[in-house]
Amino acid sequence: MKRMIAKLMLVFALVFVLCTETEAAKRNQKEWTFMIFMNADNNLDQSAVKDLKEMRAKGGSNEFMNIVVMVDREKGPAVTYYLEDGKMEIVTKHGEVDMGDYKVYTNFVKSAIKKYPAKHYCSIIWNHGTGWKAIKAAQGMVRGISYDDQSGNHITTAQLGFSLKDIKQALGRKLDLLCFDACLMQMAEVAYTVKEGADLIVGSEETEPGDGYPYKEIFSGMKKGMTPNDVAKLITKAYTDSYDDGSAGYHASTQSIVVSSAYENFKDALNGYAKSLMSSDSGKQITKILSEVQVFGYPENIDLKHFVVLSKSKIKNPTVKNAADKLLSALERLVPMAGRSGYGVNFAYGLAIYFPKESNKFSREYFHLPFAKGTMWPSLILDYYKKSVIAPIMEEVAQNRVTKLKEYVAKANENNRDLSLELIAKLNFLCFSEQKCDEKTQKRVKALLAELKNK
Repeated sequence: MKRMIAKLMLVFALVFVLCTETEAAKRNQKEWTFMIFMNADNNLDQSAVKDLKEMRAKGGSNEFMNIVVMVDREKGPAVTYYLEDGKMEIVTKHGEVDMGDYKVYTNFVKSAIKKYPAKHYCSIIWNHGTGWKAIKAAQGMVRGISYDDQSGNHITTAQLGFSLKDIKQALGRKLDLLCFDACLMQMAEVAYTVKEGADLIVGSEETEPGDGYPYKEIFSGMKKGMTPNDVAKLITKAYTDSYDDGSAGYHASTQSIVVSSAYENFKDALNGYAKSLMSSDSGKQITKILSEVQVFGYPENIDLKHFVVLSKSKIKNPTVKNAADKLLSALERLVPMAGRSGYGVNFAYGLAIYFPKESNKFSREYFHLPFAKGTMWPSLILDYYKKSVIAPIMEEVAQNRVTKLKEYVAKANENNRDLSLELIAKLNFLCFSEQKCDEKTQKRVKALLAELKNK
């Protein structure tokens, strides 16, 4: 009996402690906790110093808002700070860490959530961001963010997905807001990967000017009772305004909001649109569209809405038009707000997507992305290459001319290896099985295909 009573007392004590901790957490809970992962272990070191000053310029954290920053400066140890009026309270001294390791980012966010409970959470990743562009040739074209010069490492798109899945499990729900204070991150491919971990995604289609986010305007604009949607709009507008003859001068800039819950409907519409283009004879029109569409820091990053709008006017096919209208409607729900300022971004509507105009610029690494596996967009790109590259070459060779074939072979590389193999098979059948080429053309084609096989 004594043993049973002791056990019951232990249970009651544990329940009391847990309830006490829960009540304490509720009392300490604020409306918002902002968690900024600031990787300045690179050429952005001085920008970090400037932004830290901006973050606390209007008082920093207050009665309804926590501002927590993990910063790793160039050639210095990483430190987590709690920003207050005019000062930075040291929370944790981490020593030297790899800010390009997604687990470091994950642990920072999980720790901040636990230490600074709030009704809403916003995670901001501060650093360089890249489009589908190689940093080094040997790396392939891997999308990423948070480049740490000391380690040579960075967080890939897939790793962002791993982080957010882990954070969601720890929090018990999605983050309210995920923001990229970095270049080129507002792409369909990235949103696909992070949509299960954040309700709203804020970022830029274009490269960011050196000043990045206007933190002074953002945090001074925070008011009690603001919803996640309110805050996303605040960041988007403050950013755009700052580069429209505002606090950061006049520069080309873009910033937009993506609503994760609208992504599935968008994906279905995108697949329907891709199918309609593939079933149409529109290779020449797509070539024209790609020469006019809005592009960003890398020419293979195009604005999706602008591409769709151009397709409606240039492809006279009712099936394509109907699919385009459905996709435009889905995009309106997916991207409810898009801001732009400065020059060269007149047709930036809030969401970029990958579409290299030339087949030799297409990265085969693209097929490994969840987005590529889950949508028909890569199939559309490859279908376009077949229509715009293989068909014209075949037509010309059948007329005993090899100008287009020579041009293709000169530029071919491992990126369009699959297309080259298909072209080789078709030309072998045309010239040597069907004997549709004269003897002189056969010799030229044979020599060019031998060269192509080695590329």
